[in-house]
Amino acid sequence: PLACDHWVLAEYGAYGYGRVDDLCLTYSGLDEVITMENRAEIVAVLTECLDHFRIKSMADDVILDRACQITLSCLGRSAPVEHKALFDPLGWVRAEMIEWLDDRLHESYVFHVGGTTSIVIGHITKRDGVMKFLQGQDSKDAVFVGNAFGPIGNDRSVIGLMPCFVVESPADFPQVAGLINRL
Repeated sequence: PLACDHWVLAEYGAYGYGRVDDLCLTYSGLDEVITMENRAEIVAVLTECLDHFRIKSMADDVILDRACQITLSCLGRSAPVEHKALFDPLGWVRAEMIEWLDDRLHESYVFHVGGTTSIVIGHITKRDGVMKFLQGQDSKDAVFVGNAFGPIGNDRSVIGLMPCFVVESPADFPQVAGLINRL
């Protein structure tokens, strides 16, 4: 566990949970919700995209609607890890998919590669969400933990804003927590 006061943000900074002075707190910065009509359009286009690229999912949990973002997990979130690791390790397939999606969806969306098989669609970047949360606080007092810092990764926008730690899975967090506790 973290030894210091902290906040953990999720969903591009739309939700947060924190411990400050031994109080458990919540945060909601959910201004960038995707409308129900637009969600239906995105889901339809994502389904078409999987067909177009001939991608066969291995699980039922392929599309995750998080209100402020929609995540396409090409093989499914619960697909075997070894299959996910082999799917698109450099992100090239998903980069092509993003180009295809960008031609078909509303121009206000931001697309990023996320995780091992995911594409994230929303209205803001993670940097935008974190900056909104910080609102005038010094980003040097924050750290960012993510898994997709590559050229088209959804965590890349935070680089340079604060110290960043790379993880490959939730199992890496105890090691990262130890590093954070030493800061």
